Amino acid sequence: MSDILAEILKAKSPQRQTTYVLLNPGLEEDRSILLHQITRAEKYDKWHNEKDTAPALQEKLEEIEQAIADARQPFVFQSIGRKAWSVLLDEFKPREGNADDEDLGFNAEEFPVHLIALSSHDPPITLEQSQEIWDSDDWSDAETTLLLTAAVLANKEIVDVPFTNDGLPMGTRSTASPSNTVTTEDSATPSS
Repeated sequence: MSDILAEILKAKSPQRQTTYVLLNPGLEEDRSILLHQITRAEKYDKWHNEKDTAPALQEKLEEIEQAIADARQPFVFQSIGRKAWSVLLDEFKPREGNADDEDLGFNAEEFPVHLIALSSHDPPITLEQSQEIWDSDDWSDAETTLLLTAAVLANKEIVDVPFTNDGLPMGTRSTASPSNTVTTEDSATPSS
């Protein structure tokens, strides 16, 4: 194996994807109500030439926004690798006659639970915990979909590398002189 390839293999780490779940969704409702109250207070203050009502509510808003930030739980998922992904898909094939499974390309009841458990990185989630989340009435469909989507993206998303105008990855420099050219099949034949 070439030294360059050995370095690449050593440097390569699994792809990761992070999502956030708000552990106390009621805080968003509290924030929405408070924003409405602030709007009304600002109008009241303006109409009555007062400046006392809205600033006190703004302080409360800052407290709620901090509580929301504190209640956002990050979930980091990591690729399980191409081979393990194929094995998982093969193990949880679509059930015959189940239109949802056939549309998704996997068993919609079992595949997500296993993928979330296998791909979880931080916090690590066991299969039993993943099943508990999936079956829980405290987790909405939107929240479980967030977890599943992040797990899928960790395994299937193509990470885009930004390129320079020279077609090189950002942070690299060309060693070729401006007179050097690259030919493709289309440009290899000289034009007359």
